[in-house]
Amino acid sequence: MKVSKGEMQKEKILKAAMRLFAIHGYQATSFQLIADKCKIHQPAIFYYFQTKEILLRAVAKNVIKSSHIVVSEHTASKINALDWMVAHFNGTMEWANKNTDEASILLMLYYLACQDKVFESEYKEILIAARIRIQTILEHAKEQNLLRSPNDLISQSLILHDVLLGSLINYLSTGAKSGEKSSMGERWKTLFNMIFLSNSSEHFRFN
Repeated sequence: MKVSKGEMQKEKILKAAMRLFAIHGYQATSFQLIADKCKIHQPAIFYYFQTKEILLRAVAKNVIKSSHIVVSEHTASKINALDWMVAHFNGTMEWANKNTDEASILLMLYYLACQDKVFESEYKEILIAARIRIQTILEHAKEQNLLRSPNDLISQSLILHDVLLGSLINYLSTGAKSGEKSSMGERWKTLFNMIFLSNSSEHFRFN
């Protein structure tokens, strides 16, 4: 399907905004800065995005879509729910490792949500959706009799998600070295052994 010039310009603005948000942060990134990056006038940006909040939400939506595609590529072939969960963790971190600008947007939203109620509901929606994806994997694990406590899926999904989110924040904030990445994998393995009954044929291979 042919993409219109308007859609191409909109996508160009979103890509430029993502890059500049990742480099300069939300507050320091102005419409003028984005316009200069795109070599267009500010009104062209206002036509698509009336406020910076709207623009950031659109950028975040693209980032979430991108992460889902990458993680789905890792998990698509997994039948065993434990392998599926390991692939979900690996895929998320590998996405962050290869797409640092995109991942930085999620980190920025996390900090903005802590400081500004405007972004609190936006971030909560992202959190809820992420926890539901993990709970879905746990539901399959329950059907496959892989869980030590099969009647407490909500609490376990919260724990698993919070550990994954913490790993993501730590990696993006500090730039984990290879030894720290290995330690991260060991922590994940310990947690999984507490939740799942069987060993996984998959390995924590984030590198």
